[in-house]
Amino acid sequence: MWGKNTDNNWENKREERTLECLSEAINRLCRYAEHEDQNILLFQDMINEKQRFHQVKRSYAHIYSRIKEHQEMLRILEAPAYIDSELSTNIQCADWVAALIGRACDYQLVLNSSYRWVADSFFADLRGGFTYESTLQFYRRSIGNIHHIRILDRARPHLDSLTGMSPQNLSLLQLVHARASAPTTGKPAT
Repeated sequence: MWGKNTDNNWENKREERTLECLSEAINRLCRYAEHEDQNILLFQDMINEKQRFHQVKRSYAHIYSRIKEHQEMLRILEAPAYIDSELSTNIQCADWVAALIGRACDYQLVLNSSYRWVADSFFADLRGGFTYESTLQFYRRSIGNIHHIRILDRARPHLDSLTGMSPQNLSLLQLVHARASAPTTGKPAT
């Protein structure tokens, strides 16, 4: 979620942050593949052609720039491929997982959340299903990161840390919550 456009560089900042997240996701997936002694292919939901071009270009540069010092990067067989989620049930499944994690975040961070059922329903079944690289990072925020299965923790340990959050960060978190909770009507506009 990206808040309101407050300056002329907003779109560039959003795009740069997206590319940083993609690079970090590739790093983590390659480390996991190395740990499991497996090779991987990555698939992403299709986006507009301009963004796809930049992401593929950045992915190749990132992978090749790290191979010499990080041999786990050899586990990725190709830069991420882009496919349309409307045509692929695997990408639709990833959308469902993302929706589940979004609701789990709501439960962890919103006092009167209506999503307790996520923790109640999935904690036991998903225990052991998160990689050692699974982390929900709160980028430049005063709240600590959430690691592994803790996103489904019924105790909600991060809720207590919100009382020490700056008003600006609390406002941004509330914006993220509002956007994540808003109903979607299919594919986002490009």
